[in-house]
Formats: sequence, C-alpha cells, structure tokens
Amino acid sequence: MMTAKFSALLLIAGTVLSVPANAQDPSGSKVCIINNGGFVMRAATRCQKSGEGMVQSNGTGHFPLGSSRCINLKTDFNPPVKDGASCWMFIDIDLGVARQSGENYTFDTNSANTVTYEVSGGGQNPRFHRY
Repeated sequence: MMTAKFSALLLIAGTVLSVPANAQDPSGSKVCIINNGGFVMRAATRCQKSGEGMVQSNGTGHFPLGSSRCINLKTDFNPPVKDGASCWMFIDIDLGVARQSGENYTFDTNSANTVTYEVSGGGQNPRFHRY
C-alpha cells in the first residue's frame, strides 16, 4: 500500500503559510486561527506549565467571520512558556460559548512552523479543525 503525504499552503491575513505534511503531532512557535463560524470571537492559546498549571497568551481581540488572527508564542506570553510545552487554542464567542480545542500542539522555540486552527459552526456549537 502506498501512502502519500501532502503539504498545503494557506493564505491568512495576507501571509502564505506552509502547513507541514505530518500534522499528527505539530509543533511551532506561532499559531493562527481562522474564523469560519457564524459569529464574532476572540482567541488565545493556552499552554501547560510543568507542574505549575496552565498559562494563557495575550488575546487576539474580537474578530469577525471570514478573518483570522495569529499569536506569536515567543512574545505573547507573560510569563514566557518553556520549550516543549503542550498547547491548545481557547475561544470566547460573543453571545455564545467559550471552548477549548481538543487537539494540542507542541511549542518549539526554534521552529519556523505555524500551527493553524479553523473554527466553524454556530455560537453555541463551534467546531475546531487543526491543519
């Protein structure tokens, strides 16, 4: 049996981003979120701190359907996140619910990769898809 690996290009906020072929356990130093849901939302990324609970990045501010925002994991955390931390997305929908993604990624200071999530659905039932 032959298995093919695919890479993809996404256009987010005027920037072309390469999505790695092996997206099973992605790592990166930047995360972007695309709002394809029927709502306005704000987003942040959360990371597990070794033995110290969780830390959350600076938020994106509110952004509407059809737009995206990115978070630089090297600069948008105070205190900083350690290399190798397990991270995930968090969204808060205006007039809707707050949800966390179920798919984590690994923070890698030296990586040029961008991990990308898409959110779709309605204000009460958002769905995440990680690329």
